[in-house]
Amino acid sequence: MFSIFKRSIVYLTAVICISAISADPVTIEKVQFGGWNNCYCLTNGTVELIVTADIGPRIIHFGFVGEESPFYLDHASLGLKGDARFRLYGGHRFWIAPEGPKTSYPDNFALATKMEENTITLTAPPEVLDSNLRRTITDGDEIEAKMSDPQFRAVLGMKKEMVIRMKEDGQVTVIHKAANAGTQPVRMAPWALTVFAANGFAILPNPPFAPHDGDHLLPARSIITWSYTDLADPRLSMQPKYITVQQDPSIKKPLKLGIANTENWAAYVRKNNLFVKYMNYQPNTEYPDMGSSTEIYTGGSILELETLAPITILYPRETAIHEETWRLFKIDPIKPIDEYIEQVVLPIAKTNWPK
Repeated sequence: MFSIFKRSIVYLTAVICISAISADPVTIEKVQFGGWNNCYCLTNGTVELIVTADIGPRIIHFGFVGEESPFYLDHASLGLKGDARFRLYGGHRFWIAPEGPKTSYPDNFALATKMEENTITLTAPPEVLDSNLRRTITDGDEIEAKMSDPQFRAVLGMKKEMVIRMKEDGQVTVIHKAANAGTQPVRMAPWALTVFAANGFAILPNPPFAPHDGDHLLPARSIITWSYTDLADPRLSMQPKYITVQQDPSIKKPLKLGIANTENWAAYVRKNNLFVKYMNYQPNTEYPDMGSSTEIYTGGSILELETLAPITILYPRETAIHEETWRLFKIDPIKPIDEYIEQVVLPIAKTNWPK
């Protein structure tokens, strides 16, 4: 990977090291990565995170220094920019829910960047629909019909910003900001999607088990599935403490499910990497997709681990914010998977809450 990764330091933060994971300050360096010239690497010397200012906002790499990232990258799209066709790219991206034609607005354009201390901010230009985008944002004539919908036109005025902050112990906070730069209110929710590489598995926690007694008469969880999800799919496993979804590149058909994630974490395991993202479920609010705050999608060679904010009516000049916190751990995989999750993943995920 590092044959396409060149460094030139542009900013060094002075931080007090309080973690046993790393005693090094966080640096921000300008790099070249994957054919994009304007990229930036945040590292504490143990883990590193790379963003590009040529497209996005996207995080295109997160892993241990000098090692493979668990993120998926579409090598056919590396280095591309500037056209009007939506590209998967991979890594971590920022969408607007509910899903529709507006969701696939291409993030192929240059970003404004700002660096301060251990933080980088990436700001995209407001989304507009010119004649080129009208032809390429969808495969048919649906875009023409949607243009008569004021909600759709308003969403195209969204201005997305991603604020990425790394602490000295390697904890990463990703703040997703969607500003309504249009003229109409929009019913929407910020939506954060992390795309992982093949041959791993995702974990969603279940709420604690409780006996059938007079204190537990109401439902405790919701599991939402899509019309194309086969509940007998061998990649899907329901266990008392968790749900797992395997990423199997030999199975091409899609699978998607969502939950109201009251436990506030989700994970992906690949090789000897355990990636955990933490979020803040907000009860008594409306979430997209029949109440989903965390979702998993897999098909082909990818698995997406997604979180969503509650739905809001976003008025012009207002901003909706959604925050994730990431931790990356190096682990020794053991089999079977159930024992591995019980003995390794659950203790780590539950004892490393964001600080």
